[in-house]
Amino acid sequence: MTTKNLKDNEGNLVTEASKKKRFFNFLIDTSIWFIFLYFLGYLARTFPSIDYIFIGLLWFFVLGAYSILSEYFFRKTIGKYITKTKVVFKKGVQPEFRLFLIRTWSRAIPFEFLSLGLGADAKAWHDVLSRTMVVEDGEFQKSENG
Repeated sequence: MTTKNLKDNEGNLVTEASKKKRFFNFLIDTSIWFIFLYFLGYLARTFPSIDYIFIGLLWFFVLGAYSILSEYFFRKTIGKYITKTKVVFKKGVQPEFRLFLIRTWSRAIPFEFLSLGLGADAKAWHDVLSRTMVVEDGEFQKSENG
């Protein structure tokens, strides 16, 4: 894979994260989601009066909130902290909360998680739809051309 230097919405030169790091982000964050699901299952078994539909809806909204809020406020999920990557907006795109909503909920598109594997230059659909990219987290260089 060739390393691509791109500009973010602030004109900084950034390096796109590798597909390997993106895969580890996916594994780590999915593991966290399943740990939370296991905890909710434990609650449902411990307190039989809790409705399973309520548990499912709670899981759906809490996981959405996990992704939306962590990426909105920190530009990172726990997986991205571990792999030293973060979410940035592409050049010319102003960060808006609605784009984080789009980024998170577009992950519910069937087979979206396979979109990065469609070729060497394939982009994740949730990145394309929200006009974001995942980049190496580190020192950015301010572009001379803005």
